[in-house]
Amino acid sequence: ARKNLSETDAREALRNLFLVFNVVDLYGADCRAALDLPMKDYEDAVAAVCARKAKVNCIITRDEDFLRSTSKLPVISPQAFLRQSNF
Repeated sequence: ARKNLSETDAREALRNLFLVFNVVDLYGADCRAALDLPMKDYEDAVAAVCARKAKVNCIITRDEDFLRSTSKLPVISPQAFLRQSNF
């Protein structure tokens, strides 16, 4: 958000997202579990572990590499999510 908005607007956007989405806590065990995933990008692996832990339906990201990753969960772009959700 900060790339496209002022700091104040970016913080407000995040506050609004937190009203809609839950934030998953990250623990050391999650970081260790991410090492065992067959994903090249460690950050993506951590996100996949957290998503699985939270039992989400899909992962929404603009990260092109993550979109092509080996995540067992469906991975979609924000634009595709908005189209599917009729926003």
